[in-house]
Amino acid sequence: QGVLSSLSFGGDDGGDDPFNAPNEWEEEKRRGLKPRLSDKGVPGIGSSSRRAQQTAKRAERERTAASAAAVGNKGDGDALELTAHSAKRRAGPVVLPLCASWWDEMQVAEGATSVRTAEASGRFKAQAAELYERELEAFAGSQSRRHGSDARFVNKLASKGTIKDRVAALTVQAHESAFHALPCIAHLITMAERPARDVKLLAVDALTELFLTRLLPPHRQLVQFERAAFSTKPTERELLQAHYEDALKAAYAQLATVVIRGTSDNVLHTKQRMLSSLCGMLSGKPELERMLLPALVNKLGDPD
Repeated sequence: QGVLSSLSFGGDDGGDDPFNAPNEWEEEKRRGLKPRLSDKGVPGIGSSSRRAQQTAKRAERERTAASAAAVGNKGDGDALELTAHSAKRRAGPVVLPLCASWWDEMQVAEGATSVRTAEASGRFKAQAAELYERELEAFAGSQSRRHGSDARFVNKLASKGTIKDRVAALTVQAHESAFHALPCIAHLITMAERPARDVKLLAVDALTELFLTRLLPPHRQLVQFERAAFSTKPTERELLQAHYEDALKAAYAQLATVVIRGTSDNVLHTKQRMLSSLCGMLSGKPELERMLLPALVNKLGDPD
């Protein structure tokens, strides 16, 4: 009895105590009246039954808690709305043209110069990298609107298909626009750096074809960002062009490193394929001649 008397089942008004909660159906039955039925014709679970009253109280508590949480999180909601608005604003229109021969689309302002301080060059380079990320977002949105299900199918192949499907899908995406092909090139280079020889050869062949036929200028070498010429107050277009050419030069250097390393492979077939790619890169375009020529000369005494 002492234990039971120390227990509390709610306040004076009955609270949530299931033993003290009023039940009009039982009261009417006890007084000899005909109990009222609920809307579904089942006694005891109408709007005034014990179960309905308990459910109503729980719902009221949940509404109160939800209101308090909404007031407390008002600032977070504003921040999320601001973030979404900023993301939408960042996407913007596509600045760089969709083209194949990107070197014919380069725009250089009058009075452009490559002479600037290291601090200014670093600041412009960081700004250009941010602008290019926005450019890729805008390009992806544009392609999705233009091609719809076809674009989604190619994206699915590039991410979840077989090795051959992925290489083919990435090659197709890179052909859509040279200025926006850097993500596809980076993905293919990652595949070329894998230890599996079949994957490496497929990726190297695709990259060699892309660089020699579409991405490298025919009569000049690529220019690093620090040596790119643009005005003292460069436009977004100028910064994007300089960033693209600098990143393309770095990507081609990565490919050359993979190919040169592959010329020393233990498997004869892989070595011969890499030597063939090395010869094609050296004879096809003037880019990285000082890196490719010594590597090819060193293989002249190779017995294989």
